[in-house]
Amino acid sequence: MDCKDVKRRLSIIVPVYNVEEYLERCIDSILSQKLNADDYEIVMINDGSTDNSLKIAEGLVSLYNNIRVVSQNNLGLAGARNTGLKNITGNYVMFVDSDDYLENNTLDKVLDEAEKNDLEVCMYRLKVMASDGRLFVGGEDSLDFNKLYTGEEALMAGLKMGSVCVNLYKRSFLEENGLFFTEGITHEDVDFNSRVYVSVKRMMITDICPYVYFWNANSLNRSKDYDKVRKSMIDELHVLTSVNTYIEKKAVSQRLRRFYKKHANSVVASFLIKFIRNVDVPSSLRREFVELAKEKGLYPIMGQTLSWKSSILVPFLNTKIAEMLMKR
Repeated sequence: MDCKDVKRRLSIIVPVYNVEEYLERCIDSILSQKLNADDYEIVMINDGSTDNSLKIAEGLVSLYNNIRVVSQNNLGLAGARNTGLKNITGNYVMFVDSDDYLENNTLDKVLDEAEKNDLEVCMYRLKVMASDGRLFVGGEDSLDFNKLYTGEEALMAGLKMGSVCVNLYKRSFLEENGLFFTEGITHEDVDFNSRVYVSVKRMMITDICPYVYFWNANSLNRSKDYDKVRKSMIDELHVLTSVNTYIEKKAVSQRLRRFYKKHANSVVASFLIKFIRNVDVPSSLRREFVELAKEKGLYPIMGQTLSWKSSILVPFLNTKIAEMLMKR
C-alpha cells in the first residue's frame, strides 16, 4: 500500500532547503520518538535545494516506509509548508524546521494529550540552543498548563502569536477554516497563528518540552541588511491587515475584535518608538512605513494598545512622528 493512502495519527512536515549539515540530525530525532512507525509520517518538502539535501532525503526515504519527500521549485518556507499540508494524511500535523530537532521520547506524550482532550491546538514548550551549544527553556509561559482554553481565552490570558513549531494542529480544524500560510512574507508564523487562534475552541498547553530550536544568529529577524529589515517591517503591516480581513469574515466576539485592534496598535506603536529612539533608521524607511500604515488605516493610531504604558504614549507618538516626517 502506498504510504500516502495510510491514515496516521500524526504528520510531521519538514521543509528542506540547503540543510545538508542538519537534515539527518532532524530526521533521526523524529525517528527516535516512542511512536510506532504506522502512527506517524514524515513529509519532507524539498524546496529547490541546490546542495546535497535532496540526496540525503531520498536516502532516508529508501530506508523507512513512513518517510516521503516532495520536491518543488523554491517557494520559501510558507510555500513548502503549504505543499506539506496538501500532502499529508495524519489526524494531527506539526511543523519541524530542518535545522531543529526533537528530544527523545517526548512526542508521544504530546500526541496523547491532544487526542485525549480532542484538542484543535496542543501547545508545548521548547528548548532554545544558543550558537555555543547552551540550552535554555523558552516558549509560552503565560497560560496555565493542562487547562482547556478557547483561542480567545488564551489570547486574553497573554498568549503570544509566535512560532508554529510549538503546536500540534488538528488537520480537520485547519481544513474546515481554510488555514494556509501566506507566501512571500517574512512573518508567516505570526500571520498563520493569528488566524488560527480566532477560531480555536479547544486548546491547551502542556509542560512537555519536545522541540529544540537552533538559534541562528544570521536569520532574517536578526539581520541588519537594509532590504531584509525593510521587508520585515513592511510585512508586519501586511500581516496586520490580512488578519483584520480574516476576522471581518468570521463570527467573532466584540472583545476579540477589540483585542486584535489593540494588538495592531501595539505593533505600530512599537515601530514608531523605535523610529524615535533610533536615529540610524533611514528617514526614507520611516516615511515608507508610515505612509503604508496610513494607507492601511493603521496610522494615526486610534484607540489603545495592549499595554497601558504605550497607550499613554499614543498621542505623543502620533504628533512626534508627524513632526519628524514634516522635517525630512
